[in-house]
Order: sequence, then C-alpha cells, then structure tokens
Amino acid sequence: MSTPSPKIPRQLRPHLRADQRDMPVIGVIDAKARLFRPRPPACHLIIGKGEMQKMDARCLAVAPGTGDVALGHRRDPILAQGDGDMVLDPAQAAPLADAGLTPYHAIRRSLPKLVPGSTAVAIGVGGLGHMGVQLLKAMTAAKVIAVDQRPEALELATASGADVTVTAGPDAADEIRDATGGLGADVVLDFVGAEATMQLGAAIARPLGDLTIVGIAGGSIPFSFFAVAYEVSLQTTYWGTVTELMELLELARRGVVKAEYTTYALTDAPKAYDALRAGTLRGRAVVVP
Repeated sequence: MSTPSPKIPRQLRPHLRADQRDMPVIGVIDAKARLFRPRPPACHLIIGKGEMQKMDARCLAVAPGTGDVALGHRRDPILAQGDGDMVLDPAQAAPLADAGLTPYHAIRRSLPKLVPGSTAVAIGVGGLGHMGVQLLKAMTAAKVIAVDQRPEALELATASGADVTVTAGPDAADEIRDATGGLGADVVLDFVGAEATMQLGAAIARPLGDLTIVGIAGGSIPFSFFAVAYEVSLQTTYWGTVTELMELLELARRGVVKAEYTTYALTDAPKAYDALRAGTLRGRAVVVP
C-alpha cells in the first residue's frame, strides 16, 4: 500500500499562487529535528528558478522544471535558501562532507590563535588543503602561506586566496620564516602527514603555536622538550561534527567557499584513482552514478 503524499500545511497556502497550492509535496523535513539548530523564524519561499516570497517558520522549495515541492527548515543546506544564497548541487556538496569538514574542524580548534597579525601555514594544497586555504581566509584575519611541491597546486592555492606560496624543499622553512619576519607560524596545518612535512611543520611553528597533523600519510617526528619551539601544541584531528558540517554548508551556499572537483561517471571511477595516483587530480574526485 503506497503512502499518500504529504500536503502543503494550511498556514502556508496563502503564500502560494493558486496554481501552486495543489503541487505534490515530495518531502518534509521536521523543523524540530536535532540535526538543525534553532534559528529566527524567518524563511523564504522558493518557487521555480529562484522566485522568492517571505514566509514565517517554514520554507518551501520547488525543484526547477518539475513542479515538485519540498518542505524544509531554514537550516536545511540544500532546500532552504536566503537572499543571495545558492542551492548546492549534490556534486558540489559531496566534497564538503570530508575535504571541507576536516579542515574546518581543524581550523576551529585554533581560532583563538588566528588573530589579526598572525600567520597560518597550510602544507599540501590538494583536496583538503585547498579547502583549508579558503576556510582560513573566510574564518580568520591571519596571513595564509601555502606549501606544496607541485606548481599547479600552488596555482590552486593562489586561486583559493593564499597570500604567499612556497615550494616544498630544503629552503621552504627559511622562506616561511622570512615571510613571517623571523617569527614562524602561529598555526601549522599539515594536510599531508608525511615525515618530511611534519618535520617542516615542527621547524616553522613559533613558540605557543599549534602544529596540527590533518593528513594520514603515516609520518612521525621525534617529540621531546627541545624537539619543537617552547610550548608548541602538537595535535591530530579527524573529521568534524554535524553542527560544523551545517556551518560549512552555510558558507558554501553563500559562495564563500567552493570545492574544486572533477566528476566521473560510475563506469569511469577507476580513472579517478589513476588521476590520484598520477598526482594530476585538481581538488577532489566526485563519482556520479
């Protein structure tokens, strides 16, 4: 026995045109669901290709070209939409749940140290690193230095907002210290996690700084009282919380951050691995069935 389609709530019907009031509702998102944090009860009604009307505590979204209606709370990152916001395509949103959320969580841990006049270094500008650069620029006033051995990755870092780019190599630590006036970095985010990148991070972190290992390449460094500058915090991080994901999706909907990605058909998924292995993939790979 099929479940009847939910109806548009009576209190919302006055906000619709006559031809919209009998549209089928394809989904309802509970505004009280724990997934969403309370927000002021101001939403928009989204009809067709971006037409909006003011509403109260709920939002309606009509998929362009289909006439189907979806009900959602203002915090829903895909359906709800505010002035100047964009609706994320699933291929746009997919990398954010990993390549975006992981650096977002890592940066939030160090926000008290990323004040005006501070410096953050992102080592490795791949799938996670290019999002890390964007998020550092969006969330902090710090100078952002990006490090990578690939010229195309440094170009991506510049496009993502990096203030300074440094080619990985024997002179990288000296270049970074020169760029920080000899002080070193307040926060170092190692998006690789190899022995060489961890050694670089330890060499450039300033006293009282944070050295956060985000990448899982399996590297290690000796750790003792004199292994790093005084009172440097060496820490790891992994993924993030649902609340942080909602915040990140909000930034993406506003166009503040955007993941670089290449789409592959399901039958071409092995080609994505080939690109990863060859180091030619720009940003993230998204396989679309």
